[in-house]
Amino acid sequence: MDHAKETLSALVQEMQTVTTYDKGVYILNIEFFFDKYSNKMLRAGAFFYILVEGGTTEFVVDCHSHVVGKGDMLLVAPGMSLELVKKSFDFGSCGLCMDPFFFDSLSVGNYVYKQLYNSSYTTYILRLEDSDAGYIRKTLELTFHYLTSDHPVEMTRSLGNFLLLQITEIFHIRNVHSAGRVSRADTIFRLFRKLLAENYRKEHELLFYATSLNVSRTYLSRMIRQVSGKTVNDYIKEVLYRDARRLLIFTDLTVKEIAEQLGFSDQSSFGKFFKKESGTSPANFRDGYKKLHNL
Repeated sequence: MDHAKETLSALVQEMQTVTTYDKGVYILNIEFFFDKYSNKMLRAGAFFYILVEGGTTEFVVDCHSHVVGKGDMLLVAPGMSLELVKKSFDFGSCGLCMDPFFFDSLSVGNYVYKQLYNSSYTTYILRLEDSDAGYIRKTLELTFHYLTSDHPVEMTRSLGNFLLLQITEIFHIRNVHSAGRVSRADTIFRLFRKLLAENYRKEHELLFYATSLNVSRTYLSRMIRQVSGKTVNDYIKEVLYRDARRLLIFTDLTVKEIAEQLGFSDQSSFGKFFKKESGTSPANFRDGYKKLHNL
């Protein structure tokens, strides 16, 4: 299935005409992609940092719709799927696309990944204050300058480090209580999400997560519901269903192989799970997607 190779990052690289040489980071003109690839699901394949400067736009990331407007920043990680739905006539943005190898080469890459991407299937939308948006814009402008001029790649790496630290700091300010203290429920929730991201393919039961966090099943259930309004099982089913859809769309794995990868006891139990979530069988879902997108 060639569709698996069609990533937004590859398309971004193809349109780069002013970058002096390949530094692993690219200027992102998302308006261009709205004109050419709207309503088409693409794998991200890289890290995207999109600052909305005017108007509004709608993205679908991992099957969830997000409407963003001026002052919002959308963060997308390589494993996510991205669909550009629509934009207002006055929409404007600026942003960067970072290849995973460039991200990993940054001195702050490991730190930032742990802070921002504890769950591989979470999209972060930062609602920026005017001052924060202005500072981010200045950093992006400096990065654009060094990308389109003949300067050492170390200059670009330094600016990449600075941009990611800016974003991480803003993220923490938005998600930590004003008194500087994080509640017990918030801590349990974050630890659960991290544990889930690392183990969901092997562990589908509440007991595993409660035992790993040294709390009772009742306590864990209450804390997760208190923070999010959802249950532990809701989160387990959600990540399994998203990954199942991704594997059916972007790989040639058989349904049996996907069931094994996702930790189901057999193909039948996976089929029942998928049909309950989607209303159709895995095979019918894959065939329907191919026909819809002429694959």
